[in-house]
Amino acid sequence: MDIGKATVAPVLLARDGDEVLGLASYSRLWPAAGADTSLYLKELYVREHARRRGVARGLLAGLRAEAVALGCSRIEWTADSDNPSALAFYTALGVERHRGKVFYRAVL
Repeated sequence: MDIGKATVAPVLLARDGDEVLGLASYSRLWPAAGADTSLYLKELYVREHARRRGVARGLLAGLRAEAVALGCSRIEWTADSDNPSALAFYTALGVERHRGKVFYRAVL
């Protein structure tokens, strides 16, 4: 077997002039045959001084537009259970918590 390596890390940036206020890093997920394609939000980050100013909402709106343009039917992401502000933000967006998946991490 030959294992190749590709670097694909699209990032949406929220800017105020030259200053980057936040970012959303994502990748496409290609599931099994017949299943829908989704966009996976890998990282959502907003600088401390820019929080509560609509930056994260703007990034997610941009991510939604990107998902639609790519023909994706959904956006998926994870959130740390010990990050109540992130959980509250996602709840305020009206996005329901998905209980059908279990998260695994292999430490190397």
